[in-house]
Amino acid sequence: MNKTLSVPVFRCSIGGVGNGCLGGIMTDYREMGKHAAETAVKIINGTPVSSFSLRDKEDSVCEIDYKILKKYKLSTSSLPSGTEYINYEESFIQKNQGITIVSGIIVTILTFILVIMLVAYIKSHIYAERLSDSMNQLEYALEHDDLTGLPNRRKIVAEADTLNAGEYSAMVMDIDDFKTINDNFGHSYGDVVLEKIGERLNDFLADKDAFCARCGGDEFVILYHNIDISSESSEIKEVMDIFRTPVNCSGYGIPVNCSIGIVNNDKNRKTTESLISDAEIAMFVAKRRGKNTFVFFNEDMKKAVEDDSDIRQKIASSIHSGGFYMLY
Repeated sequence: MNKTLSVPVFRCSIGGVGNGCLGGIMTDYREMGKHAAETAVKIINGTPVSSFSLRDKEDSVCEIDYKILKKYKLSTSSLPSGTEYINYEESFIQKNQGITIVSGIIVTILTFILVIMLVAYIKSHIYAERLSDSMNQLEYALEHDDLTGLPNRRKIVAEADTLNAGEYSAMVMDIDDFKTINDNFGHSYGDVVLEKIGERLNDFLADKDAFCARCGGDEFVILYHNIDISSESSEIKEVMDIFRTPVNCSGYGIPVNCSIGIVNNDKNRKTTESLISDAEIAMFVAKRRGKNTFVFFNEDMKKAVEDDSDIRQKIASSIHSGGFYMLY
């Protein structure tokens, strides 16, 4: 029947299940026979027949062939509780319930560990980014002027030395009478003057092969790459004009001048620091010559500075050791 029919076959009595019959709610002759035998034993043992009540409910059982159930894609949800199955195929999870439970616990623990590691990795990544940002900010602060945003002396020296110090000409500018600006207008105005000068220099050099830096105080430096500066060079006039243009502070134009020291490139020069130092010497000479001018460095200036420093040192040493005394 199972082979010839396209629908499941139900039975109302025990038998046939497992041989192609789906099964059903069937009279349980075994249970009925068992009950009849127990009643007979009681009667034989003297129990009055009148004491037995009439049974109006037959013994039945729901027995289903699980393979046939699945063959016709029937659901077990409509079957009564206590249904007995034959040819029942346990799932992998049912067959390996103990292993499945242990595996589930292991997977849960591993997932928990993985989550902890992932959180730790994310935190470490965030901390690493923050540390990197802090290091970048610190490095920037070490190499740039906080007020103007220009590179500082340390930065410009390092960059020029990386290339070739002998290929640069230096121009050191120092604002004339900057103390007077601070005294007359206040330090906040002096800061504005420095900021504006820094902006002008930065804009001026934007399309030029040159470095600009603030060396501290009211001193700025420009390093020109492969340019030989002369007294007729446009660079001098352009820089002088940058400083001479009054700086607007709260509607008031503050006049500014500067003294400039200049050193031309020298292929034999080894360090950028010595280049800037020589330009500073020339700048101080410009100050002594009346300010608001420019002076080119020569070796005699350095010797004069060295001689002056030597004399000052000897005088200080003599005063300390009693080398001076009064005659009268």
